[in-house]
Amino acid sequence: MRVGYSSECINPESVSDIELSGYGWYLNRKAHGVLRDIFVRSLYITDGDKAFLIINCDLLALSEGFVEDAKSGLAELLNINKKSILFLCVHTHTAPAVSETIGCGAVNHEYVRRLYDKVILSAVLAAKNQYEVESIEYGSRKIDPICANRVSPGGYYDSNVYAVRFNLAGQKPYILVQYGCHPVAHGVLGEISPDYPGFVLAGLEKLGYNGMFLTGCCADVDPLCRTERGSGTSAELSAYGAGIADGALEALDMKSE
Repeated sequence: MRVGYSSECINPESVSDIELSGYGWYLNRKAHGVLRDIFVRSLYITDGDKAFLIINCDLLALSEGFVEDAKSGLAELLNINKKSILFLCVHTHTAPAVSETIGCGAVNHEYVRRLYDKVILSAVLAAKNQYEVESIEYGSRKIDPICANRVSPGGYYDSNVYAVRFNLAGQKPYILVQYGCHPVAHGVLGEISPDYPGFVLAGLEKLGYNGMFLTGCCADVDPLCRTERGSGTSAELSAYGAGIADGALEALDMKSE
């Protein structure tokens, strides 16, 4: 098995005429800066004649048309089956609107065109730069929850962190981390940010990992800083990110024993 990874920054060249998506209808949330960089990340996996591509964007959502166009383009460029390409978003509510969601941010089509190019580039580079996988580890671990059910104080939420690690010969390991909590910890900002998933990946990068964050099921699950105290601070988000990153690594270490 071989795996390739790539990431590309998808900040707009200018925040002028960029609206952010999420939090409700007709808020007219114009961006006025970038708090933390946002990225598209790609993971390309091959095993014999089989190939699988995961593309994950630090955005709220992508339109069906965008995904279909990108899949068609990548299927031709990489000679991969369209059904083997998976698009995901971390679902941050502080990123440019790129999907025609009524009232939740007007789409800047020039930004979408540039985003398309970055998505294609990220996927192509991931496919081009593959390395042999020495081993794969996976596991889950409960952590002190950073979230609560916003509808019912005693309602369900999943306090597990799930992780998969690809160990490579002579290269940084690739790690996939999943946690189920709405990325709305920052609150209604006018600045671009991947929200708490960005802090998870920043922490893992400092420890020598190339990572991808997969948002788990979180329909009615919000961060504690939002449900209890409103908008979260950078210190709170950093603590959330560290807790999730540590939980992922502990889950993998326990599985390896």
